[in-house]
Amino acid sequence: MTKQLTLNLEPYNPRFSLCSAKRTAVEKTGLHGWHPYYAGYSEAFVESAIRYLGCDRNTLLLDPWAGSGTTGIVAAKTGIPSICLDINPVMATFAAAKSYQVLSREEEIVNFFETIEKFSFPESNLTNNDSLTKIFTSKTVRLIRSVVNTVAVNFSEKSTNISPFTKKIIDPFYGFYISVIFVSLRKMSGLKPRSNPTWISKNENQITLSPQVLFQELRNNAVKMLREIKYFYALEGEIIPHISLKGDIRNMPLPGESIDVSIASPPYLTRIDYAISTMPEIYLLGGEELLSCIRHNTMGAPVITKGEKEPKESWGPTCNFILDSIKQHPTKAAKSYYWKNIVQYFMDLDNALDEIKRVLKPGGKGLLVVQSSYFKELEIPLAKIYCEFAVNKGFQAEIVRSETVKNHFAHVNTKSNSYKKGKVYYESFVYLEK
Repeated sequence: MTKQLTLNLEPYNPRFSLCSAKRTAVEKTGLHGWHPYYAGYSEAFVESAIRYLGCDRNTLLLDPWAGSGTTGIVAAKTGIPSICLDINPVMATFAAAKSYQVLSREEEIVNFFETIEKFSFPESNLTNNDSLTKIFTSKTVRLIRSVVNTVAVNFSEKSTNISPFTKKIIDPFYGFYISVIFVSLRKMSGLKPRSNPTWISKNENQITLSPQVLFQELRNNAVKMLREIKYFYALEGEIIPHISLKGDIRNMPLPGESIDVSIASPPYLTRIDYAISTMPEIYLLGGEELLSCIRHNTMGAPVITKGEKEPKESWGPTCNFILDSIKQHPTKAAKSYYWKNIVQYFMDLDNALDEIKRVLKPGGKGLLVVQSSYFKELEIPLAKIYCEFAVNKGFQAEIVRSETVKNHFAHVNTKSNSYKKGKVYYESFVYLEK
């Protein structure tokens, strides 16, 4: 039987208020500007959430949807140990690369990129289906691959972690080397963002890069990125570097009852294709096969996975009412695509909350940032749905703050208001306690 949900709007710790999750323009530059990332929340929110949840140096903090790693780097500056986890290895690599630890080998990193011509191996062989050839010419891709191989060999000579990407933990130094390559290739690819911020336009012609141009770009970006790390952590007290993991929240590589606090922003119910926005970088790491794998396993992605799609009564009355309404909606593809995709989202949420509950210690707390959305004219109050899910899993759950959102992803679709005029979207903070 579904439990009755009562929303208590009193905050967990009345001494501290929560700041808005909206990022400022500055928070899309510097360290945050290494990569295009539509989603993300403000540093001020993370700082306020850390205070709100009563974190101290003995608190282990988890962000299981870490994305660009804002939670981890803010926690590091605050002196809070943290773990950042993301299913997309590109974002997990960027998160690792932002570690304060990288600065301890600044001279070595600069020297490597200054003398990279000396270390570069002969052009590597290409497979017939190397995905990078969709962006660069074969000659340029061979050059890029030789640089990546050079980085791997140079790194393995100085580390016991010979194959960082075969392990869950991403070494911050190796992550930084690879992130320099990510940033350089993105800049030289000619790819441009479109009105949908998670998609990019492709070039009509392949790009050719000379070794001199590529090496100079790598040098420039390595120095710039090191400077941005230094600036971000400047004038702070004790810094505790965060750990970045690549992994799926539905099966986290963490022991049970090991986490004190979780702060995260799950994917919203807006069918955002996060993997596509990192397509060039994914091509560097693993090609189309890796891209497909990430798209099919990322919560909220627009693809439909194999297997039965079946709602559960335990998801709560609001979720099941929404699903029934969508299934019966007269619009084209409501039942054949949209219903399946949204059920798939809630199946992933079901598993994710089970995992969060598993890894949290008794009495462990969490804050989730979620946004409401619409299916045509039907409002989907996602924060309320999250609360009902959580209560039925044995959590205490409350909506502790809500604010209206002006620049919502749905506004990309100019036809959105044709179904209902004056739609209002809310960003809400859901508090959980085990």
